[in-house]
Amino acid sequence: KFSANQQVQPMQSHQVPLYPYQKVSMDLCEVELQGRKTVYLVTVDHYSDYIEIDELKSLSAAAVIQICKRNFATHGKPQEVSSDGGPQFMSEEFCRFANAWGFKHSVSAPYHQQANGKAESAVKIAKLLLKKAHESKQDIWDLLLQWRNTPNKTGNSPAQRLFNRRTRSGLPMEAKKYLPKIEENVKEKIYRNRQQAKLYYDRKARRL
Repeated sequence: KFSANQQVQPMQSHQVPLYPYQKVSMDLCEVELQGRKTVYLVTVDHYSDYIEIDELKSLSAAAVIQICKRNFATHGKPQEVSSDGGPQFMSEEFCRFANAWGFKHSVSAPYHQQANGKAESAVKIAKLLLKKAHESKQDIWDLLLQWRNTPNKTGNSPAQRLFNRRTRSGLPMEAKKYLPKIEENVKEKIYRNRQQAKLYYDRKARRL
């Protein structure tokens, strides 16, 4: 019953979005630095992996909604927002917001650890960057800018997939490198990357 070799479910992949900000995941992230706890709302786009890290002044639904409005005004209204079903997201106020802004709110299953895995991964990155900024006395926004411009396993960066261009981060680069360029086959690259991750994960899993 309590064996360390308990069965693990094979990885279940979500459908790959067609365009940036079609689907986003959100989660609250608490970081403690020098005895001070701060809560952030972490938002990640499923298409580009682009991450937003926003400090919450309160844990109210209104505070979460205000940040959502600001981010959606920048990137566009998503078709779907996924959360872990925290009280802010399950409130009547957030439900009214979803209806007014025209997006579906989906809730990940609490018993399925992978269900909101995109958000969990983004939270880990956010905590890493926030702690690194504190310990190295670097600007968190500069670190986040550098991270957004770093290519990942798809071969291009979150900024390139979201904006179809690099964003200037201070690294020496000729001007033409910043020209807009349509990133091709992004959906296929995401799918291949997910399949590779699934293959690696499923080696450790046994079908129930």
